[in-house]
Amino acid sequence: MGTPLHVFDRDKLKLPLSVNFADEDETVSIIGGEKKILDSSIATIRDRNATVAIAGIIGCDNSSVTSETKNFLVESAAFLPNVIMNKARKLSLNTDASVRFERGVDSTMQANALVRFLELLNAVTSVKFKNFYKFKSKNNPSSRKIKFNYEDLNAFAGKKIPPRFVDKLLKNLGFTLSKNKQGFYATVPSHRFDISIKEDIYEEVLRVYGFDKLPANLPLAGPSNLKTSTSYVQRVSNFLIANGYQELMHLPFVQKTYVNEAKSISLTNPINNEESYLRDSLFFSMINSLAKNYKKGLRQAKFFEVGKLFSIQSKKYKEEECISGIIFKCKKTKFWMTEPNFDFFYMKQEIFGMLNFLGFDDEDFSYERENKVNMFFGKNSLSVRLRNQKDPFLYIGVIDHLYTKEISETDVIGFEFNLMKFKSIQKKKKISLPSVFPFAERDLNLLVPKDLPFKDISHAIKSLNTPFLKRFEVIDLFEDENLGSKNKSITIRFVLQSKQKSLTDEEINQTTALILTLLKQKFSIALKE
Repeated sequence: MGTPLHVFDRDKLKLPLSVNFADEDETVSIIGGEKKILDSSIATIRDRNATVAIAGIIGCDNSSVTSETKNFLVESAAFLPNVIMNKARKLSLNTDASVRFERGVDSTMQANALVRFLELLNAVTSVKFKNFYKFKSKNNPSSRKIKFNYEDLNAFAGKKIPPRFVDKLLKNLGFTLSKNKQGFYATVPSHRFDISIKEDIYEEVLRVYGFDKLPANLPLAGPSNLKTSTSYVQRVSNFLIANGYQELMHLPFVQKTYVNEAKSISLTNPINNEESYLRDSLFFSMINSLAKNYKKGLRQAKFFEVGKLFSIQSKKYKEEECISGIIFKCKKTKFWMTEPNFDFFYMKQEIFGMLNFLGFDDEDFSYERENKVNMFFGKNSLSVRLRNQKDPFLYIGVIDHLYTKEISETDVIGFEFNLMKFKSIQKKKKISLPSVFPFAERDLNLLVPKDLPFKDISHAIKSLNTPFLKRFEVIDLFEDENLGSKNKSITIRFVLQSKQKSLTDEEINQTTALILTLLKQKFSIALKE
């Protein structure tokens, strides 16, 4: 019948029996005399005085049967698999009862198992039956009903199977069929723990019907497009790898000290006691990897990782896809060529290059300086948002030294790119034929107010929509006391080109004069003499 039984010495018990979870660090002596320390997740069977058995696993020595036993009590119970699961291994025990309960025991067969036990016992000796005790839980498992329909079954099988055949087959297998306004339902037999979803029912039908009777047709498959988020992940990953980044991969488990407990998700069954929370940032694992490699002699690195972040917001679990990266380089690195410093501006240039690679222009974004973004980014961080969105999707900044104290030689710069806030925006690339006519360059050395950000200058120049201006960029920045405490010198290189003809000096000078006039009127910017 598959129902485990346990025999107690009746004279050692103080009835009634009850099933409870053990006290934390409770010590019991099991059959054989070995001591076991229990925790509050392990179920026990108790009488009025003490624990007499570890539920579903093994009995205790204080109630065990010996050669002197005259009266005995036989226990037949049904415990839910999740109550017994992994408890025997936790106690370094492996009993037949625990294996059966972990796989599931029919909750309707306990009385029948006792009757059969008495029949077998009476066949070899004479016993006197005295009392029958029945204990029923308030949370008895209810019968499992699974909704299904015949059209789904036919689609699953790839062949039409007569409904009458299906009904008869399921009834013969012990299922009870019913119907209401919502559809057809099958009540699963209490001993079938392997049936939990409608596909399990379909598999039962096909197992009896015969898999050899099903058509062996290849499924129709056509071209499928990648999800927007998947496409962005691949393109961003390719860009970062092409720029010297190495991709890291870590499990999403982190230590309790690294998370905000109010907003983070704790694991009921962690792989170890130290990593018992799901990550809400990718920086934990990347910084740990960087610190380990730094101790082994690594003196410059560019890492990135793609992964899911988990949090609790408004009492609901939230999952977001994110790409984060870090760079660092020791200042004492020796090289025969001049190398760029891995600072905030270096990373900003790379990340904005990545956004341009995705098809976006500077005008599509707005960004501002932040004092405190989160636990990783401290002062002088940069938040970037799309112009039609309220929340930032990208942060760039220096990682707080609290987390990088093992790397004391230089700053660690990081970025966090939230794909969930970015993927809904798609921008089609505009493709045009390049001009066959030569381009011209003009450098303008401008005297600019020190507190004026270049993005304001850029937006103003682009608002002119001059037909010949192809692109422009800053090539030099200079600050000196001779310029005054409120001014700085910026050199901007303008590239001009036409698709219809070669530009004349007069047309080029008219365009640069138009730009200078606008900058003077709007920002009081003048040519540096």
